[in-house]
Amino acid sequence: TTSCHQMDLSDLDLLPDKLEQILKPLSGEQYDSCLLINNAGSLGQLGLASSISGESSMKEMRKAIDFNVTSSMWVSSQFT
Repeated sequence: TTSCHQMDLSDLDLLPDKLEQILKPLSGEQYDSCLLINNAGSLGQLGLASSISGESSMKEMRKAIDFNVTSSMWVSSQFT
């Protein structure tokens, strides 16, 4: 049996609930293995580092790091 699920990684606060919604129905089933494919990523606004300034740029950097790094690391950590 193969199960495929999609999950939006853009909002860190919603990740635990979203992952639980996917995994809870599967918890009673027996699986030999689990394959997690993290296929998310975004380059966001591209430009020179010297052009980064202001609060809005800092928020955009945080958003990109949360999406590209933090969310993928957190989801992966739930499968160890």
